[in-house]
Amino acid sequence: MPFLTITSENGENVTHEISGDSVTVGRNDDNTLQLADGSLSGSHAEFKSGDDGYSLIDLDSTNGTFVGGEKITEAALADGARITFGSLDGVYTLAEPSEDDLAEASAEETAPPETGDGEIPQGESSLAAEVGDTSYRPDDFNSISPFPKRTKKKDPIATLFLAIGGVGILVSIILAVCAVIMKSS
Repeated sequence: MPFLTITSENGENVTHEISGDSVTVGRNDDNTLQLADGSLSGSHAEFKSGDDGYSLIDLDSTNGTFVGGEKITEAALADGARITFGSLDGVYTLAEPSEDDLAEASAEETAPPETGDGEIPQGESSLAAEVGDTSYRPDDFNSISPFPKRTKKKDPIATLFLAIGGVGILVSIILAVCAVIMKSS
């Protein structure tokens, strides 16, 4: 039975068993593997069982699914494959990893990359950022805010009472002014 070990932002490893024909990953409650992380889409990715083992399918997620650092739409998984869902990193293994395996994998992730001759590259970066032309809210996006959306409701009875109160105050002021004028004349 294969396993997926997710490393949280604080460095804690959590291992999940991957079983069945299909295992969905995302923030929504209806996912087989629900991960409460803001970088994941409601329905982010799916592990699909096949004759040659499991493959991973991205379900049009907002922040993407990566295998071995490459963005994928679908990829066959091998033992030790590094998977990233949004900003969550994980390792796919065919056997349940031991604590030593997890510590070793964590050390490999934090080690600086080496060039072919054993030297660490200096000042090079293969990352490039581009500004997007458009932005839109995905159809399956769900807010995870614990606060309900504020809506303004019009209450006709409250409006009526405010209007009557305003007219009453206005009449009182006019009567007071008239009384002062009559008293002074």
